[in-house]
Amino acid sequence: MLVDITNEVYDALKTTLVGVTVLQAYPATTPVFPCVVVEEGNNINFPDTHDSAGDHHSDSGLQINIFSNSENKISEVKQIRNVIDTLLAGTYNLNRDESQAVENLLDTSIYRYVLRYSYLVDSNKTIYRR
Repeated sequence: MLVDITNEVYDALKTTLVGVTVLQAYPATTPVFPCVVVEEGNNINFPDTHDSAGDHHSDSGLQINIFSNSENKISEVKQIRNVIDTLLAGTYNLNRDESQAVENLLDTSIYRYVLRYSYLVDSNKTIYRR
């Protein structure tokens, strides 16, 4: 069983983050900033709930990258980060495993911040904290 909530999270962020470009993959061209990229991370079977009927949970993750090139890029990214975390850790009940600035090597004028979340999800898309 492979359960994925990436599309639901993407849709929720697209609705919630007004004035922010929200994408599911890194664009081939320069995006409109600020920009958020939502990617599915690890998605494996959770062996603790495997039985003769099969797998019942996926051990999954999401990675969120936030980019800004504005004059106030650090504060802009932190505001976006807080909205994202309220949604993912609060509403979706995901575990925030990482939250940090990362050097954007391709263009150092762009500020980049990474959030990583993990969760267990069942076939009904019920989310469990680990």
